[in-house]
Amino acid sequence: MLSGRWGSGWSAHVAATWLKARYGPGTALPPGNRLPGVPRASLYAELGWEHRPWGLQAALEWRHTGRVAVNDANSDWAAASHAVNLRASLTQQVGRWRLTEVLRIDNVADRAFAGSVIVNEGNRRFFEPAPGRTWAAGVSAAYPV
Repeated sequence: MLSGRWGSGWSAHVAATWLKARYGPGTALPPGNRLPGVPRASLYAELGWEHRPWGLQAALEWRHTGRVAVNDANSDWAAASHAVNLRASLTQQVGRWRLTEVLRIDNVADRAFAGSVIVNEGNRRFFEPAPGRTWAAGVSAAYPV
């Protein structure tokens, strides 16, 4: 994971995983087949901005998941996918109360992709769709004692 801050309120975070998950010798499957349900690569990147005097934060996220085998035989695969997400929040101090409002939009481009797989599903219905564009809004309040 790499993380850094610079300038007036900018930040960046990057996390990557590379995993060689394969069957070894001595199994009923050909050695070297990939373990189903486990992507070889995944990547998360975020570019954020914060303006502390106003309590404002905003971020752009990008998530990538590599292709995934859906069965032991590696005869079918879920394609690699990526999604872009946005989030913003505003925090205020009102007396002893700390109020935070949050707005989040996931899969901004409304891309269709497999969000998960059912490994070795007997009827070959391996793929479960990811949600399309979704949003969430919330408010939290904290009162320290």
